[in-house]
Amino acid sequence: MNATEAFRKASVGHPPAEDLSDHIVLVGLGKVGTRVLAQFRTTAHQVVVIERDPHARGVSLARELGVPLLLEDAGAPGVLDRARIRQSRSLLVLTRDDGENLDIVMAAREINPRVRVVMRLYDDDFAATVSRTMRASYPDATTLPQALNYVRAGETPIAASPPSPHCPSRPP
Repeated sequence: MNATEAFRKASVGHPPAEDLSDHIVLVGLGKVGTRVLAQFRTTAHQVVVIERDPHARGVSLARELGVPLLLEDAGAPGVLDRARIRQSRSLLVLTRDDGENLDIVMAAREINPRVRVVMRLYDDDFAATVSRTMRASYPDATTLPQALNYVRAGETPIAASPPSPHCPSRPP
């Protein structure tokens, strides 16, 4: 184990309980992820958070709320399993990187093809392509690639209805 891995293990809030199910996995505690986590404070949803940066703005909020926190790269082998993605109801992927977000969603769908997904995508063309591909690949699952509109509107994204085809994927 290298120094970074040792630091992350030592600074983890706490892993999710082994019997946790029907929860929401939230990836990314930057500005958007922190706002979403704060919104969950007002709901009865159970949340597991994955954030690779121990200094990200939302880590202290996650600890304050006592939510399970994995300070790891969500794309690394086994991390989504540790977040109990197979037993989760929903996945919110809110990092700043469209490609990374898609990779995480695809890995999650391999484990749990029916998980409901909200992913942050800024590139409109990429978002449209992802939406079409995900709907074709997983017709029984729900994927919302334009999540920022729901976050900006102050709504809890997990409860949002699917966006219209004319709904932009990035704020104006």
